[in-house]
Amino acid sequence: LHDVIKSADPNLFMTFNSFTDPWAGSNARGDSARPHRFADSIVHENTMNAANQLEAGYCGKMLRATVEGRPAQVCHKTWNLTPFNFVYGEPSETEVAALLYAGLIHGNIVGIHSSMDENGAPHRQRTAVYHRVVARARKQLDLFTDATPYYEVGLHYSDRSSWFYGGDAPAPYTCCPAGAEQIMVESHVLSGVVLDHQFDAAHLDKFRCLFLANSACMSDRQCEAVRRYVADGGNLIATFETSLYDEWENFRGDFALADVFGVHYKGVD
Repeated sequence: LHDVIKSADPNLFMTFNSFTDPWAGSNARGDSARPHRFADSIVHENTMNAANQLEAGYCGKMLRATVEGRPAQVCHKTWNLTPFNFVYGEPSETEVAALLYAGLIHGNIVGIHSSMDENGAPHRQRTAVYHRVVARARKQLDLFTDATPYYEVGLHYSDRSSWFYGGDAPAPYTCCPAGAEQIMVESHVLSGVVLDHQFDAAHLDKFRCLFLANSACMSDRQCEAVRRYVADGGNLIATFETSLYDEWENFRGDFALADVFGVHYKGVD
């Protein structure tokens, strides 16, 4: 379908919706190398409710990595913090501004979800809030125009490990990179996302540090890329079972990166 549409008009902008979130993980689910070949961008609907306060920034970065650095589209749903929300909700300007800037600082296209009322007309109270916030942000748009996000740390999101630990319910794995992201957010460390197929010099050498947050399932090729990265002066943080299994979930008996870590696997008490 992508090829047919692009052959008819190569200038058509193609995008699709994403179900990515910090706990369910990547929408690619095992083949993160594919989406950027079939879409110019990806739309992600996100919120800022109590369960997903990482979502606005972390998922935007994950999707930007998925489309190889092109801007993702983040569509913000802003009613989650309001009582009797959706039809009658009026989000706070603080919430809308936080979501807006979370999208802009990672170089993404920002939209606002649910600006209509139950009759399909512009929702008077919500639209007024959006206009006030955007009017203030418009004065700063030169800071975000034609700019490229700068990241110090590359955080690996491992599709293979998410399947290994949880299958269709990957939270036992996704809590690891999400927790690492939370640490970096609270420490004001600028982090981007590295996907399974991006273990090469072109992607890794952009970062001063590579963070493997329980990247348990790693191929020999990925391990060799990490080995080269460290030998060339890159910094490495790795946790728990990183590299203990190959990409097909086969137990190695020792960390494939034991020579890099300087430690060996002795078992679990």
